Amino acid sequence: MKYRIPFLFLILFGFSLIAAGCSSDDDYNLCFTPPAAVVFEFTDSDGNNLIENGELKISDIKIKEMIGNDQTQNVGFILREDNRITVGGIGWYNGTKDYTFESPLIEFGFQVKSSSISGSCGGYRIDNIEFLGASPILGDYDIYKFVIE
Repeated sequence: MKYRIPFLFLILFGFSLIAAGCSSDDDYNLCFTPPAAVVFEFTDSDGNNLIENGELKISDIKIKEMIGNDQTQNVGFILREDNRITVGGIGWYNGTKDYTFESPLIEFGFQVKSSSISGSCGGYRIDNIEFLGASPILGDYDIYKFVIE
């Protein structure tokens, strides 16, 4: 019993140090808002997912950021369980960036304008995505659906 009181005191002291260490900077990081995910879906005119049926292969897809002087940088993406693609790293900046999507079935460019969020929380938001060479349908949950005939 005599060891419980010092141990309990030590735990309470530790929690008080943690609580006293919180500041508005910590709150800023706790409520950071990332930009919305950029998600692409590719279907045929009947609504069949082209990745799911094998017509569009992940290994054939290339997404690139235009970094100037005719140079590009590969952009990562992941295949979701629903056979849609989430493009990585889009919108984590202030300003406008240009990208290209290349595959045997479809090629297009897209320009993303994003900005920082002001106020008590930090973060970024995508203000606008403009597509060049394709006209996707903006579907539920901000999924860009490309219908390939």
